[in-house]
Amino acid sequence: MFHEHPNPRDAATTQFDRSAAPDLVLDASALPGLRLRCDLQAGDRIAIGDEIAHDRLQPRLRLVAPATGRITDLRRGLGRRLERVVIEVDRDAPTEVRLRPAEDPREALLANGLWPVFRRRPFGRVPGVEDVPDAIFVDALGGPEAAGAAAMRARPDLLEPGLAALGQLSSGPVFFCRDAGAGNLPIGTARAETGAGATMGHRVARRHSVARQGAVWTVPVQSVLTIGQLVSPGRLDFSRFRAWPGDRAPRRVLPGEWCGREAGRVPWFESPHGADPGRVSPPGRQVPRPIVPVPALDAALPRQLRAVPLLRALSVGDAEAARRLGCLDLLEEDMVEASAICASGSDYGRLLRRVLDRLEAEG
Repeated sequence: MFHEHPNPRDAATTQFDRSAAPDLVLDASALPGLRLRCDLQAGDRIAIGDEIAHDRLQPRLRLVAPATGRITDLRRGLGRRLERVVIEVDRDAPTEVRLRPAEDPREALLANGLWPVFRRRPFGRVPGVEDVPDAIFVDALGGPEAAGAAAMRARPDLLEPGLAALGQLSSGPVFFCRDAGAGNLPIGTARAETGAGATMGHRVARRHSVARQGAVWTVPVQSVLTIGQLVSPGRLDFSRFRAWPGDRAPRRVLPGEWCGREAGRVPWFESPHGADPGRVSPPGRQVPRPIVPVPALDAALPRQLRAVPLLRALSVGDAEAARRLGCLDLLEEDMVEASAICASGSDYGRLLRRVLDRLEAEG
């Protein structure tokens, strides 16, 4: 949603106050399903918590400024739909807003711009303001060096009230998804989910599949801490922990690795020869590489799914076959490992999105 530009030479996991970034960018493409209307203009000043935009069809669904500053760039597309906002941050301004403790979590999240932290499965859209999920999954995966783990160590007192607020939004359970051996944290009535699988797709497919019916929401654990801070002490604070490689803490990453919804991805690097990495290029023609069945592909996707048939269905755009094989449990970030492993070189996140959009349009 908002992207900031810290110094890439800094160490791996640090707390990052958004007021310390020179610019913040609102990218509307990171908010699927919303048609944003913005009544501001370039040059306007805004304070933390002020409305930047709202959904045209659901005006209660608001986006607010995560820091105080001045709008330096505002771009609109077809139908004056908001596409991009750039905020030049005032570093001397307060970094949080004190509010009255919230009595109704749903209204508090909508009023303070936190509703877009949720993603609805199937299809990966921001849920409607009156939607009630069958379950909510909290993403606390990534190991002890992940940004979410650092945030929980810093403010463990905010986790339980945040999870309790989620419980008031759902008609079913709240699953707290963490890695095995991550230690015990106070999670109240939420259910700990520590099974195998590195992605939320694994957890959803195992605990509450939506491949046939129903809907669940997923939410990053740092957003749950922000919700806990909003509903209990009554503070709106958008500071985040960030984990990134740099000269002081280098690490290997998969090309295209999903780094989190708010942080974006590490991009695929272009071939030095200008060739599509998913094809071999004999003279005069290009030939798609085959999907080679290997055990690692089965491990990359939930074991409830037949990995190779699903990847083949996605490759040829067979939406009905992909539905039967369980694609509605998945989103783009669940396909990163399969894309890196598969000999075809295909971007299965992009192929999955194409199929999901078609299934959603067909109803």
